[in-house]
Amino acid sequence: MIKLEKTSKEYRKFGAALALAFIFVGSMLLWKGHLSGTKVFYSWSVITLLFVILKPSIMKYPILVFMGIGWFNTKLILLLSFFLIVTPFGLIMRISGKDPLDQKWKTGKDSYWLVPENSETSPKHIEKPF
Repeated sequence: MIKLEKTSKEYRKFGAALALAFIFVGSMLLWKGHLSGTKVFYSWSVITLLFVILKPSIMKYPILVFMGIGWFNTKLILLLSFFLIVTPFGLIMRISGKDPLDQKWKTGKDSYWLVPENSETSPKHIEKPF
């Protein structure tokens, strides 16, 4: 995991975002009618804002926790997407005999060069290819 040096400004920004998240969750609980949960999340929001105002460097520890969770989730999402999407797709292509990149060697050919279908060679196309 990469160790990042954080500044006081980044600590304040993270603390403000965390306080807003607490306010959001508390508001959702208030909307659902759970008053005790609302008080807890609003209190956490106020405490977080006080820490951010008085001593922003205390946000170092929550940042480390969230960075660790993010690191783990990234690995998990990549692993699941590879094994649930890419691997079955490759197996299906291999079983069906498809070769979308045309990688198979064809015997009896003198050259494997493919002539492009749209080969514009005018100077205007070369100056602005797209």
